[in-house]
Amino acid sequence: MTVGSETVCNAILHTASGDGGWVTVSLLAGRGVHRLEVADDGADGGRPRVKAEDGAESGRGMRIVEALSDRWGYRTDGDRTIVWAEFRFANSFGNSDMGLSRVSSTLMASAFQGGDQ
Repeated sequence: MTVGSETVCNAILHTASGDGGWVTVSLLAGRGVHRLEVADDGADGGRPRVKAEDGAESGRGMRIVEALSDRWGYRTDGDRTIVWAEFRFANSFGNSDMGLSRVSSTLMASAFQGGDQ
């Protein structure tokens, strides 16, 4: 939940998503991994990075993402940036709330969008 909050807040604060744009959040699940993806509407070439600790009140978001996820990164789509974070877990298909397919080991997308409406 914290990683989702940090990545969505960063998209709103540092990109065109916060100026009437869109943030797209995708949650994916597969064998042994959950993946969160947050896409923004463009940051004029700015890309996410982990900043060195300098004692400032802000600038810790990606350090939190790095600390809480098993892996994270980003990819670009034109001006847009898609930040992703992965979380590993032990497989347990006995829990129907996991959103996992019993017949596929591939990640399955489920997304929603929010904007200025």
